[in-house]
Amino acid sequence: MQCITLRTNGTLQAVNTNTDGTCPTYVLLHQSDYSLMVQAYTVTPEQVLSVFSWGFGVVLLFWSLGYAIGAAKMAISKL
Repeated sequence: MQCITLRTNGTLQAVNTNTDGTCPTYVLLHQSDYSLMVQAYTVTPEQVLSVFSWGFGVVLLFWSLGYAIGAAKMAISKL
């Protein structure tokens, strides 16, 4: 990792880090560091499907539960 800045003529220039260890502008990573970072945050289609299915299933579950309770209340009130 190296701290860099973009100059007005389009070239990169190395700069010193801040006193707390952070970079003031941009961070230049090695390819292996970048690959590890990207692999950690990739989302697979299977993960998207499972999250969507779970969320949609919960909505349908509570809708059907509300419908059943409403039907039961209506049936009790007609007695």
